[in-house]
Amino acid sequence: MEIDLDESKHVTNMEIDLDNESKHYVVGDRVTGSLKFASTGGVLASGVRISLVCMGEANWTEHVALANGALMYRNNRKFLDAPFDMDKNALEKHLDRGVHTIPFDIKIPDERVFFGLPSSFEDTHAWIHYNVEAAIDEPDSDEVNTIKTRITVDSPMSHNLKVFVAGHADKTLSLFPNMGSGSIALYTSLARKGYLPGETLEVLCYVTNKSTVEVTPRAILYQTRVYQSGECHKAVDRVLTEPIIGNKMASNANNTDIIHVPIPKTASLSIKSDVISVKYVVHVFVAGHADKTLSLFPNMGSGSIALYTSLARKGYLPGETLEVLCYVANKSTVEVTPRAILYQTRVYQSGECHKAVDRVLTEPIIGNKMASVKYVVHVTLDIPHAVDLHISLPIIVTTQSALDRN
Repeated sequence: MEIDLDESKHVTNMEIDLDNESKHYVVGDRVTGSLKFASTGGVLASGVRISLVCMGEANWTEHVALANGALMYRNNRKFLDAPFDMDKNALEKHLDRGVHTIPFDIKIPDERVFFGLPSSFEDTHAWIHYNVEAAIDEPDSDEVNTIKTRITVDSPMSHNLKVFVAGHADKTLSLFPNMGSGSIALYTSLARKGYLPGETLEVLCYVTNKSTVEVTPRAILYQTRVYQSGECHKAVDRVLTEPIIGNKMASNANNTDIIHVPIPKTASLSIKSDVISVKYVVHVFVAGHADKTLSLFPNMGSGSIALYTSLARKGYLPGETLEVLCYVANKSTVEVTPRAILYQTRVYQSGECHKAVDRVLTEPIIGNKMASVKYVVHVTLDIPHAVDLHISLPIIVTTQSALDRN
């Protein structure tokens, strides 16, 4: 390294060299390397600071035609600021003219010790970045020389990875005899909750079909990204697999099938933070009638409908009345009517298995009709009253080392 001839600055040519050329780490690893810089003299070693910093941000806009215009959300969070502790004797040194190298060694806190440290992440609406940052004070001024270099950190979830995951749903068809009669029960399970990118899930489907219709199990893997700003959030579902169709199951029989669902090799790790959370769910369902589209049933309408709804606050008193704002962008050929129902859900938990009981606390409260705006758009929907049972099984995408620790 050559010394910069600019005598107006005491510090020039700052560089951070990492021993790990891939710059890819896992929580619990040590980030080692050196800070190199040229000095024209007069720099105190105590004015040199090196640290590992993790910052995150969620940022999105809701384009809603309200009086205040678009709603903008932003949430910044510092998850980590781990300084390198320089030797006490070295801090008292003056750095003479020349090139200096300061080695550093910073441990990334283990997720089990430092709860909540997320993995590196970046997309359109959020990012979580880890940087090795260095700062050197300029003598006799307030100027600070800074440099940073990005690294990638995996912080795999390591809890409850090998627990059994299961769900149950059932349905009676007697209300619509022309579509079949009887009852159907679906039980589905996974041997464990934690999986690796690129691994294939084996989804067990057991169907008690006491109806007059044949049913077919299907499975789809979803990724949900939840962007958080205080009590407001934006959830984006991504379909990671096409529907994987199992074997047809005869009426009035008990049937078992195993559906193989691949996890993409490029799937990011599961993340839970107050900026961005990444979740995975295997959606399993049995259907006795194929999904229909509005283009096949023009009398039912066509187009698209978007609903935005909000509450002014989250906490309410017993006996208080909620004011639910509903904004509907109706680009379809049908009129729609917003309705609101207050539910109480009681969830009884035993490990990763649970039973949820919903109680309806109000009758449906019906709002005003929303006039349609005609556009020609192909819209897909499930026809009401079709035989359709749904179960969602949550999974965690993690690393081999995290699975080995369980």
